[in-house]
Amino acid sequence: MKSYEREIKFRAWEPATNTIWDVREIEWADGQILDLYLGLHSTGNPDDAGVSVLQFTGLTGKDGTEIYEGDWFRPDIPNSRTAMLVEWDEHKASYKPFNDPNYNYSSSAGKIIGNKYENPELIDAE
Repeated sequence: MKSYEREIKFRAWEPATNTIWDVREIEWADGQILDLYLGLHSTGNPDDAGVSVLQFTGLTGKDGTEIYEGDWFRPDIPNSRTAMLVEWDEHKASYKPFNDPNYNYSSSAGKIIGNKYENPELIDAE
């Protein structure tokens, strides 16, 4: 049986600083995040602080860029300006747009062009 292992890591959007941080540490209890450690500071409960926690998908774009929830993905389609939001699909237990059987997008056949927090204008390209 083939083993599917991927690194579990997170980053977080902190609106108070307008910054995406790598998450250094997470304190959990009873399935809830109690505190996030970002850079040299902690946020406390991310819900209370308005912080969005973004999980690494385990995928990389064609240039090797790691793909996280909330990223904008642009597939290699000639003459296309399409940008697709990377998000978890609970019904298929996988990440959109890579789980769409109609298009068969491969993360290695496209690139990350930003994220929905730092590049909200890309929603018009979706």
